[in-house]
Amino acid sequence: MSRFLVAAVVAAILALSGCSDTSTGNPPAQDTPADVTTPTTTSTVAAPTPQAPGDIDTGLMEDILDVSLSTLDDPAATLDLSEVLTAAALEDIENQRQEWAVEGWHQEGEASVPVSEIEATDDPSVVRARVCVDSSQVNVVDENGVVVNADVPAEERRSLMLVTFVREVDVWRMAERTFPDDPRC
Repeated sequence: MSRFLVAAVVAAILALSGCSDTSTGNPPAQDTPADVTTPTTTSTVAAPTPQAPGDIDTGLMEDILDVSLSTLDDPAATLDLSEVLTAAALEDIENQRQEWAVEGWHQEGEASVPVSEIEATDDPSVVRARVCVDSSQVNVVDENGVVVNADVPAEERRSLMLVTFVREVDVWRMAERTFPDDPRC
């Protein structure tokens, strides 16, 4: 198997994973007494503003993608992503964030996500886009500061993502993200 294919598979797994190996090497969590509560503050992630009300363009798509990917900077943060994501995309990102929090991972750096192609659908409230996610400037770092993706060359940290956006009550949200059989871009 080529290094590129291995890197693409690793990128796809990191992006879409909702399951993980349950053996983290961490000791079992301690039970918290019932009378002790820890307050949790949930931050709502605001939807990016479109250039024209109700319209979607590549800039808005890229903003939505940037916001969703940046949530991996601190995957343990309690965030309400419902203004930016919906349906399968919301579930995918939440699962990925939960897995990364359990593993003690976070990302450092920013991916670039230029939208390369927009495909209209029969439904004016649904748009699909092909996006080349360039993660060459992103490191996935574990709780000990070890770069998890260090063995993946920067030139192989690019993958094509197919993204569906939907308009719900005049707000565009990402509804789905998938990878094609050939994720090279």
